Amino acid sequence: MSKSRLAQTYRLSLTATTALIAATMISAAPAQAASFDITGSASSTQTLNTGETGLIESGGSIVIAGTGVVVNSGQTALTLTNSGTISALTAVSVSGDLSGGITNNGLIIDSSGGINVQGGGDVSGGITNAGTMQGAPTQILVQSASLSGGIDNSGTIKGSTTGIYLQSGSTLSNGITNQTGGLISGNSVGINISSSTLNGGIHNSGTIIGSTNTAIIVGTGGTLAGGVTNSGTIKGQYGIYVYAGGKVTGGITNQAGGFISGSASATSLAGSATSLSGGVTNSGTIHGGSKGIVLYGSSSITGGITNNSSAIISGSTTAGISLRTSSTVAGGIDNSGTIKGSTTGIYLQSGSTLSNGITNQTGGLISG
Repeated sequence: MSKSRLAQTYRLSLTATTALIAATMISAAPAQAASFDITGSASSTQTLNTGETGLIESGGSIVIAGTGVVVNSGQTALTLTNSGTISALTAVSVSGDLSGGITNNGLIIDSSGGINVQGGGDVSGGITNAGTMQGAPTQILVQSASLSGGIDNSGTIKGSTTGIYLQSGSTLSNGITNQTGGLISGNSVGINISSSTLNGGIHNSGTIIGSTNTAIIVGTGGTLAGGVTNSGTIKGQYGIYVYAGGKVTGGITNQAGGFISGSASATSLAGSATSLSGGVTNSGTIHGGSKGIVLYGSSSITGGITNNSSAIISGSTTAGISLRTSSTVAGGIDNSGTIKGSTTGIYLQSGSTLSNGITNQTGGLISG
């Protein structure tokens, strides 16, 4: 065989071998998840399936008269990150799982729902918001579902009715943290826990507002485990309202510089089996238009009420602290600051119980 013929045969053999190796590599490579990365404008629903990630980059957008992003039941997606804009009827709907969580650094505008976790879904990686979420009646809704990674907010979460709402047997773990400069608000309620459990407490260094109702509600069947720690502002008609069998464990701690206020009452407990364990410790200001702290109808605080030096518990029109019929404070009241009302500093109605008495330390003032 001539040298040229031999070289041609070798080249053909090499080409065939290379093609076979390439085909083998392609067949052995794992299937790539159909993730999305939006840099321009999208006008259709984006669906995240198992192993997929979603990214809306700065300058990118999803604009749709429907749902922006969906994670369906049975799917475990990885992450959803928005640095652009989601403008939708409902921004995000999760009935599967987002194991790496949701991060919003951009703008979410919605008219029906913000981030809805429902139907057994979970956001196990949590929700982190440093952007703005606004428009819908509820911005973060957890309904018959879980949000096991918690919520960390340093931006704005603003619902036309409620900022964050847990309902229908839902569970949120790892707490809600509202950082300095963060805003969680609703025209009615800031944070509402109803027939659900929030584990890990609420930690506020920013602002939580319920404009016409309550900043933080723990209602029928609701449990807030880990209590409330505040160094920012919590305000509404009621600052913190626990009622109809709602339970708070871990107490309420209002740190120096913290402000809890209500045009009616700053902190209110009402109804049979309604309880706050861990007591109230105040180093800031707790102020109500009527009463600072009030207990109604068989509600109870265990762990007492401690008002530290320079701290204020006050009610503009009645009492600083008021125990109404059948209510109980176990652990006493210890005051080194100021407890005052326009009529009474501390009011115990007939049938109420205060154990361990009232201690007014040197420098403390109780006045009415």
